Amino acid sequence: MTSSNRKAFRDITEGSILKNILYLALPMMVGTFLQDLFNIVDMIFIGRLGPAAISGIAIGGVLQGLLFTVASGVSIGAVAVISRAYGGRRYEDAERASIQTVFIGFTLWLLALLFSKFFLTDAVSFLARETAGTGYALEYTKIIFNWSFVIFLSFGLNFSLRGAGDTLTPVIIMGIASLVNIVLDPIFIYGLFGFPRMEVAGSALATVIARGIGVILLLWRLFSGKLRLHFRQEDFRFDPKMTYRILKLGLFSMIQNLSRNISGIILMRLASNFGTIVIAAYGIVLRVILIAMMPGFGFGTAASTTVGQNLGAGKPKRSVASAWLAVLLYEAVTAIFMLAFIFAGKGVLTIFTNSPEVIQAGKRFLTIIGLQLPFMALAMTLSRALNGAGDTKNPMMATIVCTIGIRIALATYLSGQIGELGLIWGIAISQVVEALVITFVFLRGHWQRIRV
Repeated sequence: MTSSNRKAFRDITEGSILKNILYLALPMMVGTFLQDLFNIVDMIFIGRLGPAAISGIAIGGVLQGLLFTVASGVSIGAVAVISRAYGGRRYEDAERASIQTVFIGFTLWLLALLFSKFFLTDAVSFLARETAGTGYALEYTKIIFNWSFVIFLSFGLNFSLRGAGDTLTPVIIMGIASLVNIVLDPIFIYGLFGFPRMEVAGSALATVIARGIGVILLLWRLFSGKLRLHFRQEDFRFDPKMTYRILKLGLFSMIQNLSRNISGIILMRLASNFGTIVIAAYGIVLRVILIAMMPGFGFGTAASTTVGQNLGAGKPKRSVASAWLAVLLYEAVTAIFMLAFIFAGKGVLTIFTNSPEVIQAGKRFLTIIGLQLPFMALAMTLSRALNGAGDTKNPMMATIVCTIGIRIALATYLSGQIGELGLIWGIAISQVVEALVITFVFLRGHWQRIRV
């Protein structure tokens, strides 16, 4: 695609910052909703199978988070490279970077296969403590890990387009994939239309098929020559230097997300001390939190892309203004979720389960989670703004200290003192600390001078 063709697309380094933020964030919110709809719909259908199945998919979801951690780390590295290149009108560099995410994705899939073969059973046993959901968790995670290349490619290609400022195409394709998942879920889970009843394994199979269709559609559109990024067969070759740049920038973000995942694994292990009901309630609450985080991924990605492209265009002050406006917009949305979690938690939980015991435990969890949502919004948005500038090290350090150090220490101590609620208080308090640290790093302004 020539430079003149690209001028037809919106230039987010010019014009109204508010309009540019909304232009990027709104489609991303829809896309994130559709992305997380996989997990939400799975939990809704699985919830009708009882607490054991719910706990199984909750445990499986924590292990699946390992894949998302690695995939998102690579993707954030790609966004930093692509947004800077696109903002500086170096379109060939942006396309070369996006192509490398495909090579990286297949390499990561091979590593996931090795993990599945040699370590997955032990990992499930560690988390589940031989509870009623152990068998369900193993069935679910084996399918997800063995077909994880669809996760790695989906993340890489979607975030490549977002780094170039195209948030609409990923939304449309993710919408199609989510629709496929919604249709296949009940068919495979309950055994409709002559298909065998697969229960939790059916949920996993529906997910990988739907994501696979999404990847095929993304590649088809990227080869069409009609998007901001254009794949050509002759350009499909491995570029060690570009791959190194992506991995170097994505490494700290990957470690940052990995620390969250390790924290999640340990918290799930702590939750298993309190039995199947608490694991089920905790697993549902994790899915509900995703709903509140959906706008954050939209505003966070908008902040990341606008910060990166404006720095690439030599406009640091505009980058600062873009990041803070994204924060304010997300905080306004977060206030609604906070009120819903605190005052309507029971109604939210009944969407996922009809177990009175699970609902009662989950309601207490949601009330505490609601109190920390404004701090979560601040940390999410500014952390992604820093990532877009190429500063992935400082957010990583803050996350490691807060989620592994403070969170685990507090959750372990408080759960021993006040029971399962101590887990949630550990999350809430550590989130407040993380938000304050990330804000301090952003205000220092060092990120404006980073070279990518």
